[in-house]
Amino acid sequence: MKHALWQLVSDFLSAILFLVVYVVSGSLFAAAGIAVAAGLAQLVRLKAMRRRIEPMQWMSLGLVVALGGATMLTSKL
Repeated sequence: MKHALWQLVSDFLSAILFLVVYVVSGSLFAAAGIAVAAGLAQLVRLKAMRRRIEPMQWMSLGLVVALGGATMLTSKL
């Protein structure tokens, strides 16, 4: 159970961080930026450790980068 929960948190880390930062700060731009940075950092860390990147992590990262990037490009500061 503990391993499954940890895997789920790891898979959706970027999305969870986005939600937490947005709720705390109210800034969509900051939340998107932190989520994109966290997703990319997680990918780099897994590559450096030579670990397999799970399909859900790829999907979560893709969604956060695409939607977070679109948010940052189209948001008014």
